[in-house]
Amino acid sequence: MYTPAPDPIQMAFEQFQWPWWGTPLLIALAVLALAGAVLALIRMHGRHPVDRMQRHLRAGNRLAPVMYPARLKATREDLHPNVEDLPPGQKIGTLVGAVGTWVWQGWRDVAIYIFGPGRGKTTGSVVRHMLEAPGAAVMTSNKVDGVKEVLAGRQRAGEQWVYDPMQVYRQEGTPDFVYDPLDDVTDLTTAQEIAAIFEASTKDGDSKSDAQFDSQGRDLFAYALLAAKLEGEGDAQVYTWITQQKHDELRAVMRKHGQSGPAAALLGLQGQPDKTRGSVYATAQRMASALANDKLLAWTNAPGVRRFDADAFVRSNDTAVLISRNGAGSGGAFVAALVRSIARAGERAASADGGRIRVPVVFELDEVANIVRWPELPELVSFYGSLGLILGMYFQSWGQIVRTFGNDGADALWSTSSIRVYGGGESTQSPFLKRFSESIGNYEEWTTNTSSGRNGSTKSRTSRSKPILPADVLAHLPKWRAVFDASDVGPVLIRIRPCFEDKVLMAMINGQEVVNGKIVKPKKPKKPKRPAAEPAAEPAAITERPEHVDAV
Repeated sequence: MYTPAPDPIQMAFEQFQWPWWGTPLLIALAVLALAGAVLALIRMHGRHPVDRMQRHLRAGNRLAPVMYPARLKATREDLHPNVEDLPPGQKIGTLVGAVGTWVWQGWRDVAIYIFGPGRGKTTGSVVRHMLEAPGAAVMTSNKVDGVKEVLAGRQRAGEQWVYDPMQVYRQEGTPDFVYDPLDDVTDLTTAQEIAAIFEASTKDGDSKSDAQFDSQGRDLFAYALLAAKLEGEGDAQVYTWITQQKHDELRAVMRKHGQSGPAAALLGLQGQPDKTRGSVYATAQRMASALANDKLLAWTNAPGVRRFDADAFVRSNDTAVLISRNGAGSGGAFVAALVRSIARAGERAASADGGRIRVPVVFELDEVANIVRWPELPELVSFYGSLGLILGMYFQSWGQIVRTFGNDGADALWSTSSIRVYGGGESTQSPFLKRFSESIGNYEEWTTNTSSGRNGSTKSRTSRSKPILPADVLAHLPKWRAVFDASDVGPVLIRIRPCFEDKVLMAMINGQEVVNGKIVKPKKPKKPKRPAAEPAAEPAAITERPEHVDAV
């Protein structure tokens, strides 16, 4: 009888035993493959053609100084060694092509931003920096964008101070607090600094100026501010002295308080021709135009309303949101004066702390060109970071910076800021974009040419130099893309991360507790324990009474 030969393959299958670790291994491999696919999708999601230029920007560019480890080391060992749990700085954006890798603004850096309208600077930068600020934080704005989120996200911090005389966001008629620029007038120099802020806030960037009348008008305004402070008068009196040309009264006040220089200047002004004197007073009146606004004056002195203390503020964990409309007669001059007041208090605190304030104070100065026209700002940028006063200054275009601070001031702001961020929206015709493109550099584009002849074909390679990011590409950067440029590293492309994409920031905005960047999960209330069953009560003892017997 024929017996077929056994099939070795079948025998192998029958004898094979699946190892115990086989199934877990297959599952692990499948999970790894899936994770790799997801990571690839994440990397590809939201990619734009401009992102291809990142490889040229990253080539030979050592970014370690702006990364987490270096920033953290500098914070703990050098800048703020005595402050526990201080983050390494402020997050600017994540590197294009490196998921989740942040570049940081350190605690000695000052940053300048150019973002065109609608480019996401408020939700992507201002709100984040305000919410992540470790101590006192100041925000300026001329609209409601971001205000609600900032106030909600910092509700667990200290007190909140909302300056809004024009009722852009806050609709209550009573001031939230009072601040009077006269509080910061201590001598002629401080009076002149505040007068310069009011002058800048009322000057149209395109208007022509008269050096003589501007200088004399500003000095006259400063004399009136100083006189009001010396006499204990209010801002309304300053406006009265100027509009009614009360130079005799002003000179008498100056002489009374030993201010011989201003008194002599006022006497000289009185002796000038009527037309000249009238022009000087008209110039001073233009500078002081905000003092004619009763809404603004109501925020300088209101009975029963708390008064802002800048020196206490910089030592606190408080939040100041300063809001005003644009234009002459608006509150822009008061906002700029209040920013100056806080910054000067920060200088004093830094001096008392040995040169650097113990906990950094964050200033997110949005709409600088509209409501924070502080003429001294370009001079302060170079050293404010070293004091622990961390500035973020936001502009819509290079031309806006020039109109506000002049060519020299604009160049000083850009060159001395240790962090520079450009987020698109600038005109393709802007000379700034051409200069910026040139500063970013070029790359070599190689092409291969093939030629045929009698002896066959030959190949040759040629190269040409091309800008990495031409002006037209910079003008039309995709939203949420920006060029990050720092003093100690070369420019790179980053992605600005809006607050609504950040779980931690949204948790703060929604009122959840966040400690050291981590969401604290609320503890579930414990269920009340059932009381132990009480033992059954024993029946009361019955006392036997003798049976009643009727009398016989």
